[in-house]
Amino acid sequence: MSTLDPCVLKCFNLHRIKVLPTKPDKTQCGKLISSSITGVEEIKDCTYLDEELFLLTNQSEIFHKGREDEDKGRKVKVNGDQGREVKVNGDNNSFSSIYSTDKMLILQELEDKSSLTRMDVTPGRDSSNLRFAYSMPQSISIGKPVTKVSCGKEHVLLGTETGQIYTFGGGSRGQLGHGNLENVESPKLMEGLVGVTMVTMAAGGWHSTAISDLGDLYVWGWNESGQLGFPCNACKHMQKTSTERQASPDKNFHSSSSKASSSLSSHMSDQSKSQAGAVNKSPMSKYNTDVVTDVQEEVEREDVPCSDLYEPDPMESQLFIQDTGAVQVQSEPSIVDLGDDVRVKKAACGSRHTVILTEKNTVLSAGWNDYGQLCQGDTDARDYFESVNFFRKMKLNVIDVYAGAWSTVFVVDDQ
Repeated sequence: MSTLDPCVLKCFNLHRIKVLPTKPDKTQCGKLISSSITGVEEIKDCTYLDEELFLLTNQSEIFHKGREDEDKGRKVKVNGDQGREVKVNGDNNSFSSIYSTDKMLILQELEDKSSLTRMDVTPGRDSSNLRFAYSMPQSISIGKPVTKVSCGKEHVLLGTETGQIYTFGGGSRGQLGHGNLENVESPKLMEGLVGVTMVTMAAGGWHSTAISDLGDLYVWGWNESGQLGFPCNACKHMQKTSTERQASPDKNFHSSSSKASSSLSSHMSDQSKSQAGAVNKSPMSKYNTDVVTDVQEEVEREDVPCSDLYEPDPMESQLFIQDTGAVQVQSEPSIVDLGDDVRVKKAACGSRHTVILTEKNTVLSAGWNDYGQLCQGDTDARDYFESVNFFRKMKLNVIDVYAGAWSTVFVVDDQ
């Protein structure tokens, strides 16, 4: 299977389409969605807010399909006596994408990538008797092209073509990464990452991740369930001291040195180092990591063809436990130490879990796991990143990963 467009995955998950083309693309997905909702023309993108579907059409109109609307889609209208339909910055504007937090819709312009449009959403009934009311559209600009947008429950991450990250929205759990718990109304540069080129980022419910051009994973925000990969009080019963781990007879241990300081130094000039002091000075940024590897059981080779023997992968059964105290909120970006040989290329964040994909296509997961979203074969939360062995054992090559609030989707190729 080829890598799917995010719109395809969003539409499949949100609208419960039962049949998809073998290799669906955004156009095919849009036709499938529009054909099943009365009054909606072919769509360009979609998102959801409070488990309800919002559609962006090719004509840059927004439709809302609520849970009470069986097969109807109705145009979103902004507040006001006229109940006006959404026409942002004139009728000639065209939008490429739509995103949402629990409190706002974000539209990105097709031509001017530096301009976005925000509409605040509040519970209530509008003139169409929908369950939301919408503010007048507001223009957002950071003065440079925005190449990536990711939204959490209350916050928004914006990535630029030069590898910088701007954040705004709710900050009550440190998810904005500015070293405090304050809300921010307009996009603000993350000064703690100045000098580090970020190639991608992802917003979870109340936490955030970013990946540098060197493959380092940076995390910040809420760690209530261990979703940052740092120890947390809620998972305290799962933690062992270093002495206890080393005394375990069924574990094989080796340590990897912290690369938090070296990765920053390799990116920054002396001037940018002083600007990024929040990362260097963070108590979470300098630590040792115990990498725990299960000892593979010996396989009886007698009368078993070599082709049938399972060859363990070096990354199997590894636990990357950060040697720190318990962390509830991490308000500044900090590196997760995965050792010198692990380079991360993708992170997907759910409400309270994180799944990462390495350059060698190994999957690691951490955080809340009540619904099995960590793919570890159980429902135990983890406040450390642990490798997912299922795909290696099934000889499946993971090429992409996406996360819902309480779910995880993998795109795989047969090896």
